[in-house]
Amino acid sequence: DIPEQPHNSHNEPASSQTCGKSWNDWRWQMQNRIRSAEALLELFPSLPPRDYIEDVVAKYPMAITPYYASLIQNTDISDPIFQMAVPQMDELYDPPFLKPDPFREKEKMPVPGLIRRYPDRALILATRTCASYCRTVPVSTSPARRTHTFPRKR
Repeated sequence: DIPEQPHNSHNEPASSQTCGKSWNDWRWQMQNRIRSAEALLELFPSLPPRDYIEDVVAKYPMAITPYYASLIQNTDISDPIFQMAVPQMDELYDPPFLKPDPFREKEKMPVPGLIRRYPDRALILATRTCASYCRTVPVSTSPARRTHTFPRKR
């Protein structure tokens, strides 16, 4: 049984207190991610209908764990978690000068899962997926982005 998502007095997601053991289970969090505009609007009824959300989600996938959703205090860009997790209309802006790989990450990947953007630093992609897709991650602004995964074979 999937426990009911907790809500605060504003009918928004709240703490984990009523979800019991499942709330702390990462598998449950992954299985119950918000992945569609419909699910987002259902979870946040005070969010004004935004037609563009479906368009953004079609272009750049959305995934918000129940935990991250529970951290959202205000359903507007004044809330940093909301701004990080919820699609914004600006993401649809696709000027012709943008490149599919603006940071040349593929070039700077000596082996799959390791990106060397600077000579003295590296980014290790330790997992094949992200629990929540951050809207501000450079890869999410790439017109070629479809998912946060890299090949299983390494």
